[in-house]
Amino acid sequence: SSPPPPITQPESSSSDLLPPLPRPQQPAASASEACADPPHGCSTYPKCDGITLTRGVSEPVGARLMADNGPEARQQQDGEERRAGAGSAPHGDTDRGGGGGGVDGEKKDEPKFKNFDQFLHDNGYNVIDLPFHRTFTPITMEMGRMTKLPPAVTLKHQPYRHVDHLELMNISEMQNFCSYWTDKCELATQRGGWLYGYYVEDSHYPMGMRAVLEAIYEPPQVEVGEGIQFLDDPFHATVEAVAGRLGLERIGYIFTHLPRDELLTSDEIQKIARLQLDHLSDKHFTSYPVSKFVTLTIAPDPNSAMGAAGAAPNAFMISDLGMAFVRDGVLGMSPDPRHLQLKPRKKHEIMAQILESGHETDKFDVDWLIVRVNESAPRRARSMFKHAIFPRENRQPNETQSRAAVREYLKKVPSSEPSWHRYADFHLLIYIADLFDRDTAFVLCDAIRHKTEVDPNLQEILSTLPT
Repeated sequence: SSPPPPITQPESSSSDLLPPLPRPQQPAASASEACADPPHGCSTYPKCDGITLTRGVSEPVGARLMADNGPEARQQQDGEERRAGAGSAPHGDTDRGGGGGGVDGEKKDEPKFKNFDQFLHDNGYNVIDLPFHRTFTPITMEMGRMTKLPPAVTLKHQPYRHVDHLELMNISEMQNFCSYWTDKCELATQRGGWLYGYYVEDSHYPMGMRAVLEAIYEPPQVEVGEGIQFLDDPFHATVEAVAGRLGLERIGYIFTHLPRDELLTSDEIQKIARLQLDHLSDKHFTSYPVSKFVTLTIAPDPNSAMGAAGAAPNAFMISDLGMAFVRDGVLGMSPDPRHLQLKPRKKHEIMAQILESGHETDKFDVDWLIVRVNESAPRRARSMFKHAIFPRENRQPNETQSRAAVREYLKKVPSSEPSWHRYADFHLLIYIADLFDRDTAFVLCDAIRHKTEVDPNLQEILSTLPT
């Protein structure tokens, strides 16, 4: 079968860590021009604390990030593809919407993805033919009974996405996660966690949607093969309660991996699709099921010296078609990380016909189901969490949460800060909920959320905890 069109170079930020690629037809707009009055300031990745958060992915992957140019486009030289992906939108991205002319009246590049609401607006709000309103479940033929066959599917890239941008608002939290992986785990053991934050409208995209990352929680986990598996977490409900009190919700999943050719493997695509299905909502005004659950991958940065190991974040979602395939049990296990495999056909069973480049196939390239989401960190962070220094959960023996750790934390935090400011650390709040009870943690959560002073008696108790 023919491969899908390549996925073009991920949308690079305005960071000076990766020099901009030349574009002869039109110069890239400056950050200030492209990001006029952004919600949290224009985005870029800063250097800090021994780890550099940089944009992009390893070279074999960079040539394959989404441009629907036909199967023959994959034969282009990598440098040409990267230049084709460079643009004048915010963060060096042509994926952003917006009109306007370029140099000498040249029209700016059209976005590769539309926001879902913009897509509906442009298509008369027709949701009948979208994947979640179709059934791909294999059908067993029965003698003497009329059977409605599963629909045929022509593979193509999804033209819309439910989240346009992932903002890494709490950059210190990201640095801590990446540093632990590179320094303590030494890249040998992979790590994963849940992303907590909120959603806001994004004016940089027509009818755009932005997910804002505020915290990362790492549940108990073990490494399985080259990936990770989360274990049962008895503390999960408390984490959700603390996050909810702060006005946050689980917005995504983060995991690390070593350099490789695949953006996402066939196993990862099915796992992420299941997670998105777990976070499906029918609250959209059309009642069409929508998931805004984002996946963030972290890989070593090939442009950074391993002595100061960099980390390349890349955000993705799985298309609605991919989720529908998983929902209806269409996909089976695949030994090839680059291809998804249909499950084996049973006797008298009829499965949906999958067409790739006009040919029927029982396996197809993973790229068809990947939806790229822009990601960046703000130049001026406005995170609700002012500190990210309390020991993390489930990192024993490298980090341990204890009463002594609370006292040590309070010694490090300047006493001149407002009281709510001093306790604004997500992991401190989780530990206090475990040490005392949720109500005690909620008192601090309310003070942080509303920027009010913490009760002096509670401050005294926390600062004098016995060992």
